[in-house]
Amino acid sequence: MANIILQVICSFLFAVGLLFILLDIRTRFDRSFRFFGVSLILLCAMTAIDIWLIPNAATLSGTLFWQRAYHGIACIFIPFSLWYLCILTNSPILRLIPTLIMVSSLMAAAFLGGLMIIARGGQVHTTLGYNLVFLPYVVFYVVTAHYVILKRINKCAAPEKRILRFHLAGFAVLIVGGLLDIGILMGVVKQVLTSFTVLGVLAFGIMASLIFAERFLMILLDRQTTFDKLESAYRDLEQVTALKQLGESTAIINHEIKNYMFMISGNAQILQEMESLSAKGKDIVKNIVSSVERLTDFSDDILKLSRTEVIREKHPVNLPEIIKGSIEKHFPDMRASFTMTGLERDRFMFGDWGKLEQVFVNIFNNSIEAGNGDPVDVKIKLTATDTLLLVGIEDNGVGCDESQLENLFKAFYTTKKLQGGTGLGMSITRTIVESHGGRISAYSKNLAKRGEHGLKLIMTFPIYAEKMAEVSERKHPIVVVKDGLDNLADLIRVFRNLRVTPAIVSSVDELDEAEYPPETVTLLVSAKAMASHFTKLAAYPQLCLVSNHERNQYVLDHGRGNRPEVFSEEYVVSRMLRRQMPRVRLKERQHHLVG
Repeated sequence: MANIILQVICSFLFAVGLLFILLDIRTRFDRSFRFFGVSLILLCAMTAIDIWLIPNAATLSGTLFWQRAYHGIACIFIPFSLWYLCILTNSPILRLIPTLIMVSSLMAAAFLGGLMIIARGGQVHTTLGYNLVFLPYVVFYVVTAHYVILKRINKCAAPEKRILRFHLAGFAVLIVGGLLDIGILMGVVKQVLTSFTVLGVLAFGIMASLIFAERFLMILLDRQTTFDKLESAYRDLEQVTALKQLGESTAIINHEIKNYMFMISGNAQILQEMESLSAKGKDIVKNIVSSVERLTDFSDDILKLSRTEVIREKHPVNLPEIIKGSIEKHFPDMRASFTMTGLERDRFMFGDWGKLEQVFVNIFNNSIEAGNGDPVDVKIKLTATDTLLLVGIEDNGVGCDESQLENLFKAFYTTKKLQGGTGLGMSITRTIVESHGGRISAYSKNLAKRGEHGLKLIMTFPIYAEKMAEVSERKHPIVVVKDGLDNLADLIRVFRNLRVTPAIVSSVDELDEAEYPPETVTLLVSAKAMASHFTKLAAYPQLCLVSNHERNQYVLDHGRGNRPEVFSEEYVVSRMLRRQMPRVRLKERQHHLVG
């Protein structure tokens, strides 16, 4: 019965190995799948010889032949198993594989030629060549395989580390079984089972197959994520293409429109000055002139939108001076409405003064108009990091709902059509900010359902453009656990706007305290992950719960209080990057979380 079970398992593993080979040939997912499949088939062939052929050999010559075939296949297995391990771990030993294949082929030929195993005295015995050549080769293989795994296991992420640990355990079982069988053949170990290698092969095959199946699913998920990003990028490219076509034709159309508008405006003004008109007639002419002026402004906005691109001629500009100058120049009678924080010191960036001034004039105009005639308080806060300037502009106007927030930066979208709005102001603002290498995000206070209303815009600008690549490669002490997060893309967008690169793990189980020390990292998790892994997460003093509600991400920082805050660029800079959270004792922390 046990023999039948082993045969079934062996046949199953052979089919799995064949599946991995065909899978890689058809999809080109990862070459390690192909060589793992070959290794698995070779192991199954060795197992088949042990289970079916050697026990059923009727003569000594038959047993001798299958022993030689068994060892010949083992020689071929060595380079192929190292091949897939080197690909899996990106090991430089991969360069030695062609040499190992040649050595293994010569050794397999030596086995089949009768130089390694012979029949003597009615039994199968090993020769001196077996002891001096094959055994050291096996030792070299064992040491090399473990070296490749152990060297990589200390540097890789948690998912890959788990895969390599299972490989390490599987190799240990396989090698112990093989060494016991070699001891039996040399007469050193007493034969208790027909073959110890069979058990090692099957245990390793099952373990490695499960791991490779999991790795295949991980690759599929990564490919799907990449496909989604490409699809999003393609949609963005289509929009850029449309804007490019608009830009190519706008100048000509704009010129013709301005010619006609000039004629209409000129004739209207002549009519207004030279003809005796009734009061009603004068109002009509006045409306014509006013409409022409609005149409001219709209035409200019279209031209600005189509021509805005990456600013190539950048000069050092003082951002606080631009903001204060915009208020003094365009809103001199409303200075009392503006509250400024962090603008006392000079903060320089590279950019175009005029375009940046247009950004702040557009935003301040929107904030003031959001009061619908009532006084509006506009709060401006400038924060600086080593590489970024962060500007937050917050008002207490009418704010916006979820639908309006979603369309805020879309061209031609406006809620003020009756007041002459064109829907281009915020679109132009975003384009100018991004042309300076910056990012802009919007957060509505209305969505928090706290009785507050208003809009908050957060812009980030790089201080030194040449440092961007260096900063983007730097890992920050922030870890995001994906499990249970409703809108991971919005969370990552906030970090990307700040050039912050957090570590991302799939689940709490992948948190390794050696890799992510609780005292040094800030951990972002969902309520679902917190509920199911309470004990483990309680060890992290810098823990934040993240939830999603009506397009806003909210974060609850257990080290600072119990009121959720909007997860924004400003929150990351002020709470996560500028200073360390205080250490909270475990018992106090557990009491607080339960409460």
